[in-house]
Amino acid sequence: MKFSPENHEKLCEAIDVYKKAKTIILYSEEQDEEQKALIQTYKELRDAFDHLMRVLASQEEFEKHKLSESDANQRINVNIEKCISHIFRAAFDAVDLCVITFKEKIYNALKPFSSDILIKCINDYGQLKIRIEEINENIVTFRNEKDTTVDGSSTILNRYIQEIDELKSIYKKIHHSLPTLEKMKRDEKRAFWKENGLKFLIPLLVGVAVTSISFLLFGK
Repeated sequence: MKFSPENHEKLCEAIDVYKKAKTIILYSEEQDEEQKALIQTYKELRDAFDHLMRVLASQEEFEKHKLSESDANQRINVNIEKCISHIFRAAFDAVDLCVITFKEKIYNALKPFSSDILIKCINDYGQLKIRIEEINENIVTFRNEKDTTVDGSSTILNRYIQEIDELKSIYKKIHHSLPTLEKMKRDEKRAFWKENGLKFLIPLLVGVAVTSISFLLFGK
């Protein structure tokens, strides 16, 4: 099966897009163990495969002289474009899952600790917090800028991936800091009770003593 130079070039574009999308989708599958969140991604891939089969069928019909060259090329062009579009949608769905996953991981990792501990333990915590908010804003912008053209979608997808890589880097830094954060949290608790323990203990002892004396005197 031999495609025209133009159709061959378009198929190469589809292959390049798929390679990029596949990497993202495989990573998303690691984040979604039950693979429930990727149902839409798989649907888009299935639709992309359907259009690819139509491309092959059109080329075969042309080679068997069942279609004219112009009709075959038109069908092939349309279906390759639709194939690429579905692959991009699959990639964007997978990217969205990655973003949500890393945002949740970062939030859950930081949640148990006070701002004071985070600032003391993570030197550039303030800058990281600002950067996370900037990434969130950028991602909202990317969603609104999704383009239907190959070049436009490819540019947005590349920017998406850059932001995900930075979120991964931020999460990795926070994750590596967890043992130090836990230790600092324990140390602060010990220091608090060492300094304030008597303030809580004395009223408690007085309450117990009064209750005991009342029971002995009045039997109640």
